[in-house]
Amino acid sequence: MPVLSIIVPVYKVEPYLPKCIESILAQTFTDFELILIDDGSPDRCGEICDEYAAKDNRIVVIHQKNEGVSAARNAGLDAAKGDYIGFVDSDDLIHPSMYQMLYETAETTGSEITCCNSELFETNTPPDFRIASEGLVSGATVVFPKNEIQVDLYSRPSVLKGFCYTKLFCSSLLSNVRFPLRVPIWEDLCFLSAVYNSEDGICAAYLNDTLYYYRIRNQSATRSLTGCNFRGRSKMFKKQIYSMLPCESSDVRAAALGFFLDSCVSHLQLCDQFGRAKTRRDIFRVKRAMLYWILHGTIYNLLTPAQRHRFLKEGVLH
Repeated sequence: MPVLSIIVPVYKVEPYLPKCIESILAQTFTDFELILIDDGSPDRCGEICDEYAAKDNRIVVIHQKNEGVSAARNAGLDAAKGDYIGFVDSDDLIHPSMYQMLYETAETTGSEITCCNSELFETNTPPDFRIASEGLVSGATVVFPKNEIQVDLYSRPSVLKGFCYTKLFCSSLLSNVRFPLRVPIWEDLCFLSAVYNSEDGICAAYLNDTLYYYRIRNQSATRSLTGCNFRGRSKMFKKQIYSMLPCESSDVRAAALGFFLDSCVSHLQLCDQFGRAKTRRDIFRVKRAMLYWILHGTIYNLLTPAQRHRFLKEGVLH
């Protein structure tokens, strides 16, 4: 049985997939399985996955119809056999020492979650791992207890960040947790919120090293948002977050609502780059909805637990 399972959802990344796979196979930590999920990609991604699997028996390939990144990651979680689990996006790169350092940090600190820093890079300027290696500060860690993890998740800035690809998880934490299928943006944050609430007494270790490299490209999901599809997607995310609020502390609730509204503003700034009148009308509708949610969030904090249950059921989720 492998110590580590690395899950990579694959869809329409043919130009970038080989480099991603090679950066994983080059890890100094070698006791892993690499699970590639071909999410019905219409290009040669499925063939590329099979070609690499034929060369390295640590690679497991799953072919499925296109269901989205969350369904692909869930398929990987269902197949994973490792004691630890990591996620990598199929157009990104990771440092050769990434999982070695995260694993050693987890074992040393006893943390169920370990996290490193990430860095953005343009396709035409890939990161120089040699320079990155010289800058590593091995062992510089901060340990977060559970209550601080939950607040940090919704903080701006967040130390641990609200995405999965910089983290190493103890697999027992994820046994009953999966990515939400009908939340097409911020699905990582919804997943992490569920993970942080899955057990009592969990802690996370933050490793102050840049080990993950996130590729910036115009075809990414975030950059393709418009006012129209953002309005519908943010509504689904709002439902997910509000459904989690009753089991959170008041500090976490306040941070979650603030994060949601701040994220809406950030994505609206992306939407506002479009000059079409229809898009501008959609942006206005989202801004109006945000004011509505601010009002609901303010009212929510004034209610008793029983009133909050009724409010969530009848006043917010419809």
